[in-house]
Amino acid sequence: MEDYGRRLLFVEETSLYNRAVLGAFLPSNVWEPVPHFFQTWLRNYIGVILMYFVSGFLWCFCIYYLIKAYFPKEGQSLDDAVVGCGLFVSGS
Repeated sequence: MEDYGRRLLFVEETSLYNRAVLGAFLPSNVWEPVPHFFQTWLRNYIGVILMYFVSGFLWCFCIYYLIKAYFPKEGQSLDDAVVGCGLFVSGS
């Protein structure tokens, strides 16, 4: 009986997370009729997609705006800029 109570609490908790995430991104008439398993899958999918785009944006912002690592200065050749960044360039 205790196992059933834990399962019930787990389903209630995940339903709360589903309502919080899916309610923010989709109208309720779209996700409420869907079974709980697919609601959870959709919640995780939305979370992963958001993490992917946020981390990609932060990486680009740091590399291209804050550090300006890959942009050569005016009058500097690309080979010199790449060597200056610490990347290896084979001489050919």
